[in-house]
Amino acid sequence: MASSTFFTSSTPLEHPAEQIELKSYLKNLTESQVLEFFEVADCVKWIRELSAQRVALQFPDGFLIFARRIAVALEAETLAKTFVLADTSYRSCCIDEVAAAHATCDALIHFGEACLSAPTRNIPVRYVLGKMPIDLQHLKSTIDAQNLAPNSTVILTDSIYSHLETQITEIFGANSKMAQISNDASSSYLGRATWDFQEENLIFIGANDTPLLPLWILSYPNFTQVYHYDPAEKSMTQDR
Repeated sequence: MASSTFFTSSTPLEHPAEQIELKSYLKNLTESQVLEFFEVADCVKWIRELSAQRVALQFPDGFLIFARRIAVALEAETLAKTFVLADTSYRSCCIDEVAAAHATCDALIHFGEACLSAPTRNIPVRYVLGKMPIDLQHLKSTIDAQNLAPNSTVILTDSIYSHLETQITEIFGANSKMAQISNDASSSYLGRATWDFQEENLIFIGANDTPLLPLWILSYPNFTQVYHYDPAEKSMTQDR
């Protein structure tokens, strides 16, 4: 996912509980599944299209154990030399173009949770958010069991579940709309598309300690009901 895909000027904090769940999930993946999780094939294509020669790979601390495998895989399929960024200048969710510049890199791939801050114009950036699974059948049965108000529903997800936006929207039906990732700064917030929210339900899918939901509610307080589904806990709570 290139940096032009979506961004925001806001910087929510990382949430450790989801990171613990993520590391536990990754421990059980095969080698090919690890490469799929980190979108190595797409990264190879992106590097080739840019004809990049020196690529910075920015990992959060929890993902550093995979850095060597990812670097080796990328170098095997491209002409690029890779440089792993670890001790970043700011939080790991932010693009560290300073460290990339120190290594004279001409492209940067950011792995893991991202605050989606306004992207730099100094270097091409690709975001790899990861692909955490959701038990979609459990989500559907949980939603069906809720006595939701008959309003239209806005769906908001943590970034690590964004690859399932289409499947999640299908569960909620025609009377729902996903706050999708967006590259339009004039109509997006926290990297998600926004519109005139009026008397709609909000259903958030993500970790319990996420900063995204409270920031969203503070900015858009007009939702009739607010529900929170945690895929890791397989639990649904009503916050309003």
